[in-house]
Amino acid sequence: MRILAVDTSTMAGGVAVMESGRVLCDLRVNLQVSHTPRLLALIHQALTLASIPLTSIDLLAASQGPGSFTGLRIGIATLMGLGRAMRRTVLGIDTLEALAMKALYCPHPVCALLDARKGEVFGAIFRVTADGPHRLTPNLVMPPETFCANITAPTLLLGTGVDVYREIWTRHLGELAIFAPPWLGMPCSVEVGALAFTQATSGSGGPSALLTPVYVRASEAEVNWSRQHYDGP
Repeated sequence: MRILAVDTSTMAGGVAVMESGRVLCDLRVNLQVSHTPRLLALIHQALTLASIPLTSIDLLAASQGPGSFTGLRIGIATLMGLGRAMRRTVLGIDTLEALAMKALYCPHPVCALLDARKGEVFGAIFRVTADGPHRLTPNLVMPPETFCANITAPTLLLGTGVDVYREIWTRHLGELAIFAPPWLGMPCSVEVGALAFTQATSGSGGPSALLTPVYVRASEAEVNWSRQHYDGP
């Protein structure tokens, strides 16, 4: 099974081409610019380097969130368009689960954290084994000071939400905080592809028609709409 997987959940982006669990190509870019002008180019480059045509892809997978509202929409919309044109299934993969997979076999709980801006983080804690990430918490969005209450044992912290609030993690968690190097929190397109392969072979993936971004919290547009249409006192 050949899989094309993308991760556009942060300002960095990644595209991976995989075949039955083997990585054929893994491209990651961290230029802090929009995914719009580069995603299709990255997909084309990844397929070219892997020496396979797009038509040979059997399954497409995208990071579904949480993460950047715009980034998630771009990644999902791009793969949904390709999937419809090619008549291929498109699976959505939880971003925090994919990020936690980077710490496979870690003996400690793994806390995947993304900078949610506005003084908050998206985060979830997992126990990661050979069977994949096992949740210890649901996906949460809250200030890092509040999130610290969920960490009661030495825990590996990784993702874009770590360095941004490193002083807070250090002050509130002390020796309970184990900091992963920043490069480990880079785009997780390979892990998206690996989890998609597991879903596809186990039959646990949902239909493509239901693939929508998982924001965890309301977007700015939704908040503004609610304010403009609120009929209360």
